[in-house]
Amino acid sequence: MLKLRDVRISFPSEEGVLVPVDTVDLDVNRNETFTIIGESGCGKSLIANSILGLLPKDAQVSGRIYLEDDDLLTLTEKALKRIRGRRVGMVFQNPSSSLNPVFTMRSQLAEIMKYSGKSATINKMTEITKSVGIDDPIRRLAQYPHQLSGGFKQRFAVAFGTASDPDMLIADEPTTGLDITIKIQLIEMLAQLHRERSILLITHDLDVAYTLSDRIAVMYAGEIVEIASASAFFSRQFHPYARSLMDSHPSRDMKPIPGTAPHISQKVEGCRFNDRCEYGHACCCNKHPELVQVDVDRFVRCHAYA
Repeated sequence: MLKLRDVRISFPSEEGVLVPVDTVDLDVNRNETFTIIGESGCGKSLIANSILGLLPKDAQVSGRIYLEDDDLLTLTEKALKRIRGRRVGMVFQNPSSSLNPVFTMRSQLAEIMKYSGKSATINKMTEITKSVGIDDPIRRLAQYPHQLSGGFKQRFAVAFGTASDPDMLIADEPTTGLDITIKIQLIEMLAQLHRERSILLITHDLDVAYTLSDRIAVMYAGEIVEIASASAFFSRQFHPYARSLMDSHPSRDMKPIPGTAPHISQKVEGCRFNDRCEYGHACCCNKHPELVQVDVDRFVRCHAYA
């Protein structure tokens, strides 16, 4: 369904060229939920936005991003507009940024549906809002964003992302800032969507990843450091960073990871996790590890498995 090959995202700066995402490869299969996890700032959201050409104008993206047979990086803006919302829906990290404060939710939903060629009847809009757990849809559709709670804003963000019935949904931190009750309801809703379309899920919430994922990719400092099936990953983590990430969860030792990730302006010759890794060897300082297959469904970027 979706393939990323050698995707590199860079930005010019006074310090030189900054590369927050470096040579990422991943595949999202049809009707699969593929989840990218990692600390804030590791490049997860940049990958999500690069797929639909939503990065800032000064961003440079190289490599290949295939949606079935189309290389999205070679398409014109006009061609990309035909894909956004129609073939690929997007749920943004901050729902307030995707909601227009001067239009009602009904006007905004109708605009999205008309843009994607769908009939924007009140019955259809009511059906969509009900599908994401919005009660009293007629009243809610008549409201403006400032009249909605954070939970309802997030539900409408999911409704907007799925209104055109896309084959794929990109959900960027969809549960951020929600209370536990709304979060559980949203997870249940996304689990239902999982049975209907492919989902690329971006999150730092391990509970969400555990509940929804078919496969997991772990990102660190702009790189994929481990890919595995969700069941295999949550049973055992191979990369030291992945293990440390799991150990920081409240259900485990809740042990903080010492140190900090390297800044994107910092040139690291060896392993990018080396300064924080308790298993480092001499080669980790000066030789960059490759992502290698170590099992049927697992890839790891670590010299211990090279």
